[in-house]
Amino acid sequence: MRVNPQETTEHVQLLERRRFEAMVTGDLAVTGPLLSADLWYRHSSGRLDGRDSLMDRMRGRTERYLGIDHQEDHVVVLDRSVVLIGRWRLRRMDRDREATSAMSHVSVWSEEQHDSTWRLVAYQGSPLVGEYDDPHAGLVGRR
Repeated sequence: MRVNPQETTEHVQLLERRRFEAMVTGDLAVTGPLLSADLWYRHSSGRLDGRDSLMDRMRGRTERYLGIDHQEDHVVVLDRSVVLIGRWRLRRMDRDREATSAMSHVSVWSEEQHDSTWRLVAYQGSPLVGEYDDPHAGLVGRR
């Protein structure tokens, strides 16, 4: 079956936006179905999570996201996988104090064979320094 690259790109970008919004609100009911059981999620700190450990972190709200400003730089559609390469600024509560981080990221989404559902299968974040001048402009979420 041949995929339509434009439709696939738009669909996966929508899923990525839903994931970002669910991370800000802590909505596990939205986040869970977006993550593959085979997920490898490498945080910008170097910590590695799978789906269950990432969901546990969200459930425990050990790190609470306040807002995300996302910019996509490049999209690659590969049959049943999509690679999103971009940057985002994250505003979060970290140990009772607000912190802002800028990151580059690579997100890999794949249409899983067992149910034809698109899910995040891999994520790699890397810290950026000096990327954003205004730490609150354009954030998705609470201020």
